[in-house]
Amino acid sequence: FLALSPAIDVATEKQTLLTVAQLYQATENPRKALETMNKWLDFVDEVKPEQYQTFASLYYQTDDKKNALLNINEAVR
Repeated sequence: FLALSPAIDVATEKQTLLTVAQLYQATENPRKALETMNKWLDFVDEVKPEQYQTFASLYYQTDDKKNALLNINEAVR
């Protein structure tokens, strides 16, 4: 993987992206949270059920019911 910021190691960048996405979600900015979570996906090998649930919630908040349903189904697999 290529880091978005060469001065930061990939593990730190991965965690930072997830944290920033959570902050966007907490401040009720689901579109920015989704944008950041999708960048985060480039750094992970496996998405955990709770992370799929986060995606589902964010998609639901942006009225994207199709992707909300797809992600919640992944969360409960």
